[in-house]
Amino acid sequence: MPPHTRYPPGVNPYAPSSSTSSKTPTSSSASGLRSHRPNLPNRPNLQPPKLLLDDVDIEDFHPPEWRTVLNSKVDLGYPDFYPSRPGFDQPEDVLTEENVKNGFTGRNFIAVGAEVFSMHGPIHSHLSSGGLNLLSNLGKELIEKRQEMMPKIGERAFRIPVRVTYNDTKRLQFLNDLANPNVPLYKLMRNPVPHGFKGMELLDSMFSPNTSPAGSAHNRTPSGNPRLPSEPIPLDRALWFIRVLGSNEISAHRTRTQPTQHQNANTPIGAAPSPAAAATPSSTTTIITAPSLPVSSNDWYTQEFTNTFISWLRIQLGQLSLPNINKATTKPGVPPPKAAAGVLGDEKLRARWLIKWDYSTRLLRELHRRQLVSSRLLSGWMADYLGFANLAQVGFLAQLIGEYSGDLMKHLCNARHCLRNACEKLKEVRASPASSTLGKVEDMLIAIVKSFCESDEDVLLSPTTWKLHSNILSATVGRDLTQIKQRNEALRFAIDVDERSSSPRRQQMAEIQKLDSICEDTNMIELTRSFFDGTSSATNATPDLSRLEDKIFILLNWAMGLFQLGSHRPYAVYTILKHWHNQHEEHQSKQVKPQVIDLFPLLYKWLDTSPAARREENVQAIGITIGECTRQGMFSYGRYLQMLIAKGLTARTQPPARPPSHHLALLRAMPIFVVAKDLIQQRRIALSGDDAELRAKEDAEESMLMEQFKDEVMEYIPEVFGLGECRPVRATLTLAEQYKNSEALRNVIDYQVPCSSRMSRYLYVQARFWLAPGAGQYLRGHNGISPMDASTFARVLQIFRTCRGHATIADFIIRAIQESEDEEILDVIVDTVHRDADMWTSMDGWSRLGDKLLDRYHSLQTQGKSHQRTLDLLDYLVKKGRLTADEEEEVKHIQEDLPKSTHALPPKLPFQESVYGLRQVLSGAKEESAVALAPKLYVRHGSFDNWRHQWWKIIIEILQHPSSHLAYDAVLRTVTSHIITVMQEARKPLEPTISAWLETLSAVSLIDTFGRRPGSLVAHVCLVLVVNRHLSSLTLLERVIYPIWKHTSNIVLTPRKRLSSKQVQAVGNTVNLFAQLLVSAPLVPYLPPTKPTDSLIVLAYRQAVFCGTSIQNLIRHLPLLVVLQKSALLPGHANITISSALRCLAMTAEFKTAAFRNLSVLKDAFLSTEWSKPSACHGLEAGMEDTLKLIMSEKPPNASTPTSKSRLSNFDNTARLSAWKWTRIVLEMRSDFKGLANRIINPENNAEDALQARHILNRQVIATLDRAATADDTDLLCEAFRGMDSIVTQEILVVGIDRLSSLLSQAIGAENQHHLEDSIKSIEQILRILHSTFNTSDSLSDSSILNARHKLLDLLTVALQSIDRGLSDTDLVIHHDISPPQPGDLLRVVLTLLRFVLGLSVIDNASPTAPKPNFPNLAVWFFKIMLTCQNVLDADAANMMSDMLSYIIDSTPPQSRLACQTALLGETNSSALQDILSASPILARSLPHLSPIRRNMALVTPDNGDEIVNGVDSAIHMDDKKWESFEQMNPLPKEPYHQDLYLVNKPIKDTSSISLSLFNPKITRDALPNTATDWSITKASTESPVSNGDSAEDVQSPSEEKESQSRPWEDWASEYDLSDGFNSTSFFRQRVSSLFDGKEELDLEQGQGDTRHPTAGVGVGDEQEGLNNKHSPLKNSNASPRKRRMSTRSHPSPTKSTTPTTTAGTHNLKGHGHGYGGGTNKNPIAIDESSSEDEEPLAVAALPSKRPRMTSTSTSASTTNTKSIKGTTTASTTSGKAPRKTTGGKGPAKTSATATARKSSTSGKSVKGSGSGSGSGTGGKAPKGRRKSSQVD
Repeated sequence: MPPHTRYPPGVNPYAPSSSTSSKTPTSSSASGLRSHRPNLPNRPNLQPPKLLLDDVDIEDFHPPEWRTVLNSKVDLGYPDFYPSRPGFDQPEDVLTEENVKNGFTGRNFIAVGAEVFSMHGPIHSHLSSGGLNLLSNLGKELIEKRQEMMPKIGERAFRIPVRVTYNDTKRLQFLNDLANPNVPLYKLMRNPVPHGFKGMELLDSMFSPNTSPAGSAHNRTPSGNPRLPSEPIPLDRALWFIRVLGSNEISAHRTRTQPTQHQNANTPIGAAPSPAAAATPSSTTTIITAPSLPVSSNDWYTQEFTNTFISWLRIQLGQLSLPNINKATTKPGVPPPKAAAGVLGDEKLRARWLIKWDYSTRLLRELHRRQLVSSRLLSGWMADYLGFANLAQVGFLAQLIGEYSGDLMKHLCNARHCLRNACEKLKEVRASPASSTLGKVEDMLIAIVKSFCESDEDVLLSPTTWKLHSNILSATVGRDLTQIKQRNEALRFAIDVDERSSSPRRQQMAEIQKLDSICEDTNMIELTRSFFDGTSSATNATPDLSRLEDKIFILLNWAMGLFQLGSHRPYAVYTILKHWHNQHEEHQSKQVKPQVIDLFPLLYKWLDTSPAARREENVQAIGITIGECTRQGMFSYGRYLQMLIAKGLTARTQPPARPPSHHLALLRAMPIFVVAKDLIQQRRIALSGDDAELRAKEDAEESMLMEQFKDEVMEYIPEVFGLGECRPVRATLTLAEQYKNSEALRNVIDYQVPCSSRMSRYLYVQARFWLAPGAGQYLRGHNGISPMDASTFARVLQIFRTCRGHATIADFIIRAIQESEDEEILDVIVDTVHRDADMWTSMDGWSRLGDKLLDRYHSLQTQGKSHQRTLDLLDYLVKKGRLTADEEEEVKHIQEDLPKSTHALPPKLPFQESVYGLRQVLSGAKEESAVALAPKLYVRHGSFDNWRHQWWKIIIEILQHPSSHLAYDAVLRTVTSHIITVMQEARKPLEPTISAWLETLSAVSLIDTFGRRPGSLVAHVCLVLVVNRHLSSLTLLERVIYPIWKHTSNIVLTPRKRLSSKQVQAVGNTVNLFAQLLVSAPLVPYLPPTKPTDSLIVLAYRQAVFCGTSIQNLIRHLPLLVVLQKSALLPGHANITISSALRCLAMTAEFKTAAFRNLSVLKDAFLSTEWSKPSACHGLEAGMEDTLKLIMSEKPPNASTPTSKSRLSNFDNTARLSAWKWTRIVLEMRSDFKGLANRIINPENNAEDALQARHILNRQVIATLDRAATADDTDLLCEAFRGMDSIVTQEILVVGIDRLSSLLSQAIGAENQHHLEDSIKSIEQILRILHSTFNTSDSLSDSSILNARHKLLDLLTVALQSIDRGLSDTDLVIHHDISPPQPGDLLRVVLTLLRFVLGLSVIDNASPTAPKPNFPNLAVWFFKIMLTCQNVLDADAANMMSDMLSYIIDSTPPQSRLACQTALLGETNSSALQDILSASPILARSLPHLSPIRRNMALVTPDNGDEIVNGVDSAIHMDDKKWESFEQMNPLPKEPYHQDLYLVNKPIKDTSSISLSLFNPKITRDALPNTATDWSITKASTESPVSNGDSAEDVQSPSEEKESQSRPWEDWASEYDLSDGFNSTSFFRQRVSSLFDGKEELDLEQGQGDTRHPTAGVGVGDEQEGLNNKHSPLKNSNASPRKRRMSTRSHPSPTKSTTPTTTAGTHNLKGHGHGYGGGTNKNPIAIDESSSEDEEPLAVAALPSKRPRMTSTSTSASTTNTKSIKGTTTASTTSGKAPRKTTGGKGPAKTSATATARKSSTSGKSVKGSGSGSGSGTGGKAPKGRRKSSQVD
């Protein structure tokens, strides 16, 4: 027998006493044995006394240790063949001689011989003879017996404490008990609670109990001297008290709202109790009938309490007040107002506030978790409060928003407001001076915005938010928001101005705007397609001739006004007609029967019938336009002459009484491009008839004019006629002097040939026959005459430009590119091309020009030359897309073949070495030395980039030196010569250097630079650099001129401020720069440009100013020039220069053309309300109007014509549009309204005068809007009302909105469709006027506007009701002659009005008496319209309607937001509507969050009767009782004795808030579920020290040890009879243990629900939560040295000192070291004889299992003990239950090795080698820190 350690030797209770022989059986009673059992201390390796060892006389042995003790009260020994019954003389207990010698042999149950045969027969016969029925009956009887002994549910004992009025002592005692965690809540729940805790006082008392909630009652010192705690009440206890008070309030509210005697007869259950039946404060048996309320009492109190809690938080946040930085001016002797008291200035108060805020947020978190606060109200408050929180409050509020962002996203309407306010605060934080310290706040706000957008993109569906914060949202979200942008834009109000069918003027304006857009970047082919659209398109098989005729007439009318509106227009007419004709011919060529339209009849019809063709001022323009068409073959001069002869319109056939036809004037101006004597003769006859004298007179006049023109041309360019050819200098001067004034005219800029204005187009073309060939021959020179120079070439071009011969200029330039070899002429050509870029586009001549330029550049390359400006022009044409693909590729190859730029040369000396010499040379005006110094700078200091900035600063310093002004000319020549020489060597542009210098100068620095006396010298140098192509005009305008004008004009506009002398000087210099750069001819004669070639350079740079956004910038700064002129602070010559510059610029054709491309910008700039404010400028507004008239007028300033004073005159559609005509009417209307506004706001006027002016203004606005108006009138009013004063704008809005309401009323009451359409048309016109009047984001707060808006919103609700009736009345029969109004048309205009009125930014009046629109009614009716139309709406329309409903909800003011949401939710209660919303989710997308629908549900017992079960009804309403559903707060029952747990039938107390009897529970176990778990959760090992590698947390505390020792019954055996000896098997032993353990089904349920390892099985090293959780303690200990009897739960062998291991899924819970019910099945007699008991356990690496272990999740977890014996692993896996098909977290269970291991686990034996070939497992990945395990699979 192996040695034992269960009992010390000599103390074994089974050993015979000293007075009894060993052969005599022991007969002592079990109680005696138990009473004499020693209670030995828990000390390992206890050595027994030697004296006791010597007392053993014969033998001392006991049953095997692996036998299980079956009874804990009566010591029955160990299981054997028969149950051990000492004293009953069982055969195996009698020590007979046979038994002593041979051992006791039991009778075999089955014969030995039968073992070799099948057992089927005996078993089958036994079962068929009634065994099955017997087993079934026994099982039923056992179940019935057990069920009879199950405990019953006792009387319900739950109650909520009522409120009573306590005295001060009891109140304080209650608060002390509430704050004391040692006083359990169930004790407080037995007694009433004090009355008087309500509202915020209740919450303050929870944080600070010494604060009295009702006056100063608590401040008195009561008897007994109880002290109130100063610390906050713990959250769980405060929450309990809050719920108790809330339940009382709910009960009182339920009683008040509906008495119990008035019960609804329709209630499904007659005696159904209300929620108060479970939560009534008075008694457990009191039943109150459930009231029928639209809102339950629980919801009512939730909302009330939420508002109270919100107020509490608001008060706390209000204590974070910031100092007022906007110090208001106080009256003398009046103290300043006190700032609000805050906590930020006191450190102690601030710390106390933080503690209170933390307590508040934690309490809110617990309330929110239990759904005791309304998420709708809480989220709405957070969203609204964020809008007006200061910077100190934003951070705390942002934390709340981040924590409850889920609630906000659940209520999207609140989330949208929160997002808008977050963006506002984000702007405020970034603009704050303390933004650097608010980084975390900014990050939180950004995180809020990101989280909202990532959660649901619909939160961005708010036109108001998108309009204000789209830039922030796009930058913050960081993803594509195109879709949400389109949805927002669809909800914003916009005007569709494309109403061509109803407004001829608007149609013409749209076409003319297309034509006015022609510039150097225009694609003429695409413009032709856009202009000739629709039925007039060239690609139409049969174009509409009438529509085509209208288009051509508009095109020809646009071309009139040649001198004022641009010379490119006649050429653009031909180009557009040419492209249309080419497209038309190409399309017709593909047709079966091509029909090409001849344009000649259409052109002739315009000449014959158009009013524009009859005007004398248009004759010259018609000659150029028709002449260009004639030159290109589109118009025939001969056909035209024949038409006139055939119709009798010539002078020859003219009747004497009739006036001559206008065709004669046109015929006289039209050119003839061929030299045909017959045609010329016919022209003479047609013009003069048969009157030879008249014919001779006209011929003489034409000949005289031609000779005069030739003489003037010879005087301007004598070189072309051989009068100034290159001969000896003396001869040249003599000839030049002899021919009139040629030398004086040589350098005249923009010279106009005097008689060119009197020459018709016919005469110019005749002169061209001798002028162009002569100039062309002079290009290369002939007969000893030198080639033409650049000056002569520029003057020749000026001659052609004066005569409007731009086609001749193009031909001459092309010839010069081919024939001239002068590089200066090539520079002039490049400048001319840039200057006339619009003309080249209009003539469609870019491809021709590009081809010739490429040829010229190739010719230069063959000569070994290069011209960079030509290459730059080619590259410019490539970028503009003006060349063909082959030409672009050719230019690309040229650029690639250019020599690469060499590396920058390093400096040999620092630039400081040359600074002194450079200063001396420049300041001394040594021009030759300065020129010679330029190349030396490169030698000394390397490349230009090394020293360019330092060099330029020295240039500026020299120019600004006071001595430079004294030697103005000398310094100017020296500096400019030096700069030009340096730049010749640099071969790099100078402009980047100057731009970098100007960027460093502010407006004040610029005034200091140009305002000194040498400032004029700096300006002069800048102009010299411009004419030398080193600086552009655009740079000077944007970097110098505009900043100075803006700075000085702001000073002038400020009352009582004047300009300093330096500022006046700076303005004068910038005005001179402006006049020289943009006006031709220049106004200051001594400043550049001074030559035609220089002027050409300046004009080329000017073209860039007149393009793109540069012209808009120029237009916006021109009013500043008028401000400076009207200030009377500038000298006289400066004012004259400004006036001349504005007049000349206004009459410049290029500027006027560019201005007409930007008419809206031009009008907004000059008609701004800023010019009408009080300032030092007298007559400023009139000056703006005069300048605008000058720019927009088509007549010269001295050619004014009388104009009509009619405000809304009829427009002549046949004539060319006059922009100034309409602008004049606008100015007159603005002037009238301005006068009335001044009378109203003028403080000098009395109140009566102001009131009278207001009445006049109101009458005028009403007269203007309250009448039928055409589309043209609407356009005029839109322009007139734009930019009015605020007073006039408010009056227009009020009258306009009232007018909309009136028109909408007419539309609602329309009797037929015609009346409805008229009303809709008028509504659209008023909307256009109001939109143009108020199109800003400014908020409106005027009461009159709000009243008008509210009236319109309420009327829109009425319109929706009318639409709903119209859509619903589908069965109405109407006579066929009646066209009823269509609801769809009315719905369309209602949607338009909604977009307009919701788009108005208003500030609602917070006064409760102020009228407010009924937004809930509006939203409900709009939702009804959506439901009515849901069958006819497509996806896009449904989305739009849903978005509109979201817009309505988003626009609802905060006071009505909750009511609006509630009203909408009230419409969704019906089941039919729920079905519709389920079928169409789009319709429900915009609705507020839908709470679960409450139905009349009740919990009913199976009897479904009226009986009373344990004092409560058999049915109860299942209301949502968040406040009244308390948790079970009674303490756990006392630890029962063993018989109390298993045998005693005690009733179970019903302490739940809902009666358990209503659930009809049936207890089918010996113990209630989880009872044993609750009683054993604190059990842990107490008998072993901490093993090696255990953590300190595994050591059991002394209290736990004491508690463990006080529950010995848990380790005793079961008292149930285990029947006839089958208990000896391991399987049955475990089965019985699990049967009476009371936890098998629970474990199975938990194991099936979670395939992972349960919490109770967390191993060493798992999460600390598993270690610290009291429901899953993890305790490890060694085997106890204390001797114990084995229970039915197998116990480890006491002979083995094994190291306990804990794997995933197993841990110890009981004091015996191996878990509750833990043990071992190991046989003490091992098969492996060579195993060593002292062998160290083998540590095997844990391998992950392929299948998770399915183990019990109960607290009595299984324990696996392993011992490795030379490759053999014995494992015990027991948990007090039957064995499961599991591998205990090891490898697959289908292998033989694991099957063997599982068999050994249940049989108590170990088979050698059973674990070989299989890896170990821990049931998953081994956690970090786990101890080594010897468990091998």
